[in-house]
Amino acid sequence: MIASVNQLALHKVVNCAEPIPVKISDLKQTVFISDCVDASFIIQGKCTSITVTSSRDVNIIFDGVVSSVELIRCRKISAQANGSLPVITIEKCEGANIYLFSEASRSAEIITSLSLEVIITIPPKVGQDAIERAIPYQFVTVLKDDKLETKPVTHTAN
Repeated sequence: MIASVNQLALHKVVNCAEPIPVKISDLKQTVFISDCVDASFIIQGKCTSITVTSSRDVNIIFDGVVSSVELIRCRKISAQANGSLPVITIEKCEGANIYLFSEASRSAEIITSLSLEVIITIPPKVGQDAIERAIPYQFVTVLKDDKLETKPVTHTAN
C-alpha cells in the first residue's frame, strides 16, 4: 500500500486469500485501488472517496464515503456500503454487484455508463429475502414531437 497525505493507493494486489484491511485515519483521505485481481478490501472508517479501476474479481466493503465511489473498467466486482454513499459511478464494468446495506446508502444516486450486468442488492426486512434489482443496459429511443424519448427495453412473454 502506498500512502500519501490524503491518498491510500493499492496497486496490483493479486490472489490474496485474506481480506486486506485499509484503515482510514482522516476524513479527507481517499482510497485508490487499481489493477488488482482476486482480492478483497475492508475499508475501515469514513473517507472522502473510493476509486477502483482496471480490476477483476475484487470485493470492497466500506464504512462510508463523503462524496462517491467510482468503479471504472472492472469485471466481477462487488461493493458493499455499510454507511453513507451519496453517489456511485459504474463505468465500463461487467458484472458489478452493489450492496446497499445501510439506511444511509439507500438514497444513493447510481450512475452507470457502458456497463453490463449491474445488480443492486438491498438487505432483507425481517423474515424476507434480500431484494435484487438489475440496472437496465438496453434502451429503445424514439422520436416523439421532435424530441428523443428513451426508455429501458422490456421483454414480455406472449
